[in-house]
Amino acid sequence: MPDNWKVSETLTSPAASVVRYTNGVNWEIDQSRLQVSENVGPEFKDIYKIHRPVKSYLNTLPHCSYQNLGLNFQIAIPKPQVHLLKQFGAS
Repeated sequence: MPDNWKVSETLTSPAASVVRYTNGVNWEIDQSRLQVSENVGPEFKDIYKIHRPVKSYLNTLPHCSYQNLGLNFQIAIPKPQVHLLKQFGAS
């Protein structure tokens, strides 16, 4: 991790590890899954804080046979449902 990232919370056990950073980046690793997330706010960007560390992790541990990759976003929209229905032409 970059030197300027500060750890806010860690949990390590034989079954799983979690590291949370003050900049909104979270790593969760268990025997079958690696999940890296980043709280980014309302705008989409071309590159995020997690891109380079994840690439480095995967290059460092090529023997880990991850079978799937998911790029998932969680979005909260403060507009009422009626506005969304009008916006997307649903009735």
